[in-house]
Amino acid sequence: MSSKKKLVYLDEIRHGKQLGCEKCRKNVINVSPRFKLHLMANDDTAEAKFILLDWVVTPL
Repeated sequence: MSSKKKLVYLDEIRHGKQLGCEKCRKNVINVSPRFKLHLMANDDTAEAKFILLDWVVTPL
């Protein structure tokens, strides 16, 4: 399950370098990286642009 919550570093003195929800300030321990790659491929005849999301690229 995915969440759209923005994660921020909580107060470093009290919590160390733990990530937390920006809105409710609760600690978050299940964090997975997400990314989007923009690729451009071209040759002498044409050019193509590709957008690859994390779930496509991770198995590679």
